[in-house]
Amino acid sequence: MKKTLTIDGMMNETSKNQVFSAISGVEGVTDVSVNLNEKKAFVNVSRDIPDGIFERAIMSAGYILKNIDSLV
Repeated sequence: MKKTLTIDGMMNETSKNQVFSAISGVEGVTDVSVNLNEKKAFVNVSRDIPDGIFERAIMSAGYILKNIDSLV
């Protein structure tokens, strides 16, 4: 399953790396790519992960999760 997360607050490479680390730390995440220009993270997961888990991970890094789109 793939998810696209729209994230508010990323401004530079440091913030991109912080978001990458936060999402990578979520159990069940198998791959993460963060696009700073689009303010999005593209995530592959091995199982269904509730949106709230991603929201908490991103908030703990200091950013705001605006939206999640899921593709099966």
